[in-house]
Amino acid sequence: LVRIIPELSVVVGGIDGIQPLQDTDIGSGEMNERFKYRLFRVFCVFTRTIARCLAPLVIILDDLQWAGKDTFELLEALSRDCESESTKLLLVGIYRSDEVGKTHPLTGFLENLQERNDSHKSVLTTVSICNLNSTAVNEVLMDLLSEDNPSVTIRLAEACHRRTL
Repeated sequence: LVRIIPELSVVVGGIDGIQPLQDTDIGSGEMNERFKYRLFRVFCVFTRTIARCLAPLVIILDDLQWAGKDTFELLEALSRDCESESTKLLLVGIYRSDEVGKTHPLTGFLENLQERNDSHKSVLTTVSICNLNSTAVNEVLMDLLSEDNPSVTIRLAEACHRRTL
């Protein structure tokens, strides 16, 4: 990032010890792992630096049911890095629990976070939210459209409700 946006070096400083990868290096399994480690390290330094300037930093991640193993490895690295550096970071993860089974990478990630939560190294709070019914969707639409009469928005609310089940 610093190479692409040199002004970032003022904020994050140099990333000592990280040499650019050569085009010929990328492709092998070992090199891909080294690249991933470097990417995670740079992302953690960048996030930690931003969090220091804008503490607390809130990162909202939606649709985690579609995320893969690498995403959760990055989030694991970020959460551990922020713990060790006492960074004020709030990660908010949103996912559809009915689409996440026991073998989903998110399940393992949440289990790791829970273990660290139990040992007081981090705080994990789970909030379960049910789907909105059509009446609640109508109330949201009425508020968004500054409409006082529910009969004006009810057909739209019912259509939205059907499409998002």
